[in-house]
Amino acid sequence: MISLSRLKNYLCNAHITFYVLPYIMILVVIGTILQASMGLFEATHLIFYSWIIWLGYFPFPGGILALSLFTLNLLMRFLFKSEWTIQKSGVHLTHLGVLILLFGAFYTHVTAREGYMVMGEGATSNVIYAYNNGDLNITPPDESGIGMKWGDTLETLPFSMTLNTFTRQDYAGTRTPQNYHSDIIITDNKSNFPVRVELNNPLNYRGYNFYQSSFIEIGDKKATILQVSQNKGALSPYIASILIALGLIIHLIFMRRKGSLS
Repeated sequence: MISLSRLKNYLCNAHITFYVLPYIMILVVIGTILQASMGLFEATHLIFYSWIIWLGYFPFPGGILALSLFTLNLLMRFLFKSEWTIQKSGVHLTHLGVLILLFGAFYTHVTAREGYMVMGEGATSNVIYAYNNGDLNITPPDESGIGMKWGDTLETLPFSMTLNTFTRQDYAGTRTPQNYHSDIIITDNKSNFPVRVELNNPLNYRGYNFYQSSFIEIGDKKATILQVSQNKGALSPYIASILIALGLIIHLIFMRRKGSLS
């Protein structure tokens, strides 16, 4: 039976980060590439929001499992392997910032509300639809555009969005989309302003994140599908970034003083 002391020493081992961090980077690359062919929702849940990724009969750690192991290792080393001296204060601040960033991401993942918005060109909407077992029910187009529904209404936004144009770019000589984006007008009270949502370039507005997820084309009618999530941990990246930057500056100051004294 493994003792608590041996378990603690194992979880504090720096080799965990040495192996897990490159693996996380590989997952990020794979997940980013898959978004172009699978869509943002499918790729995100397959790679980043999974505990286990099955490649045929072979299991591999998913994004949640890899990040959990990395976070636990960093936390254990921070609590039990840190040298609590003034000279190491910069390193401690940097580690604390990374931990806040990771725990903030976990809090956002647990508390976030996710849904979809669907808008045809020229249409205005403030409705977020809930997932309905991943099924998208499309009704035939009518005079006002493409009529469609994604599950039940999750919530209504405190502002409205109008799809001005949807633009799709295909690979040369094919019908395979290379890139696509939505040009949208946001109406919030009496103000109106244009925004663009495209692949790998989401929009953040009033605590909501809008991602270009997919699109629908029926004849000459076009509609965009945006994944919408509410980020309740939006402040954690800013706090973490400040701590990390401050920690690196303090660490460099002590390193320079040490070099000048030696």
